[in-house]
Amino acid sequence: MSNKQYDYIDFSSFNELTQNRALTEKLIFEYQDIFNDPSLWDEEYRYCDILKNLQHQLSGDAELHVCIDTEDKNKVLGFCWAQVLSRGEIIKSIESVQHYQSLGSPEVDQILEDSFGEGPVIYLHELGISRDNRGKVSLQQLILPTLINLAKRTGIDQIFFWSIEDARIHRLAKRAGHKLVADVNGMQ
Repeated sequence: MSNKQYDYIDFSSFNELTQNRALTEKLIFEYQDIFNDPSLWDEEYRYCDILKNLQHQLSGDAELHVCIDTEDKNKVLGFCWAQVLSRGEIIKSIESVQHYQSLGSPEVDQILEDSFGEGPVIYLHELGISRDNRGKVSLQQLILPTLINLAKRTGIDQIFFWSIEDARIHRLAKRAGHKLVADVNGMQ
């Protein structure tokens, strides 16, 4: 797969991201479009809620990796962001997700405690590829730099994320040998 039509840009804070207002707005638009896709998540988020989430989720030790069009530097093709969180903070983040709420908000605290204990963990908040670029933008090139940069900066090597079985990340994680911690009403 050639990357000549794609560039990548990294941010380690919300303030750094919002210095480029046009890119921030395109990122939020793509987020809305990706997660509103009825074939996957069918979630609807308001602009101001996504902006607030970005501000919170790009605070502390965090990393955002954005795939952009080579010719139009403000055209977002995909994104991945992660943050170092405690178990309690991960639970709060999961509880804010509409898909999780639609499943009846199953209990995940014990699963996380059994898997990670009390220490900090890199939590992959979001991963998305625009509908027109799915199968073109490499998941590995979105995810790995995000996780590697954050792990190098913090020294933390435990990673937690959840998805649904139909998502490409689920298949990628399986092929990479990641351990399935739990299946909670289809969230894995």
